[in-house]
Formats: sequence, structure tokens, C-alpha cells
Amino acid sequence: VVEKIVEVRPTTPPVAARKLESDEIYSKIAPAVVLIETNEDSGTGVVIESDGIIITNAHVVCGASRATVKINGNIYTASVLGRDENVDLAILKINRSSLQIAELGDSSEVALKRGEEVYTFGYPLIFQGDVTATRGILSARPILDGIAWLQTDASIHPGNSGGPLVNNKGQVV
Repeated sequence: VVEKIVEVRPTTPPVAARKLESDEIYSKIAPAVVLIETNEDSGTGVVIESDGIIITNAHVVCGASRATVKINGNIYTASVLGRDENVDLAILKINRSSLQIAELGDSSEVALKRGEEVYTFGYPLIFQGDVTATRGILSARPILDGIAWLQTDASIHPGNSGGPLVNNKGQVV
């Protein structure tokens, strides 16, 4: 008789992310925020996978199959992998690895409540250069055509489209 002994270590539940200070949130998110330009438009995106997967708003890359992505002073050509105009979301891919990513969080009503602080990140057209961040609160959760949206009073300027909305734990919601 042959027996196989397998050691099973107890798992520990994940520790809830702690609330971060504004400067910690900026340091965590800004390196993953990218500037996106097409022949028709420009906006912002955020890296969600270290191998070059980026999300942005569909209207930022409307009608384009390629876009120019600027991240940390480097310029790349991105392919538009897909887009959904109904929820205004697009997925892009650049040929780069080991990128810093933004952690995705939970935007459910249980995890993110009205009145909680949120931050927007982007490359507004009126400012050249570095990524900007603004702070506000989650103001409402309207449902339009069966789709839940998040409303904030944080300033969002032209060019910020596609940039992440971030909770106080530094997670994209």
C-alpha cells in the first residue's frame, strides 16, 4: 500500500485593505495611468494587467483600431481589442510587460457607499505633462437603461475621460 501525504496549510482570509491617505493613493495609482491619443480624440486610461492591458472609455477610441499610449515618458502603439459603447468601456493592449497595474476594487453598494471619498485620475487637456488627481465623494448611483452608474462631485475635465475612479483604499471602482 502506497500512501501519499499531502500537507494542506490553513488559509487566512484576506486582510481588508486599509484606508489610505491622499498621497498614498496618488503614489499607488498614478504610475498605472496612461494618456491615450487617436487621430480624432484623446483621453486617459489605466493599466489593469502588467502585460499591457489597459481600460478606457469607448468614446476615447471611438472608430479607432489603434491608439498612441504614453506611459511614464514612453510612447507605445496600442491595439483596440474591443469596446462596448453601451457601458462606454474599451480594452487596449500594448506590447510591454512588467507594467505597474492599478488594483481593481469592489464598486457594489455594500463596499462603496454614498458619501465616501473617491478620486479621479487623468490627463486633462488644459494641463500638459503629469497625471492629475482630484478628490470628491460618491454622490449617487443612478440606474439608466438597466445599467448602474457612479456619480461623483470630483472635478473631471476634458481629457480625463477613461481615467480611473478610485476608492479610499487605492482601488479602481
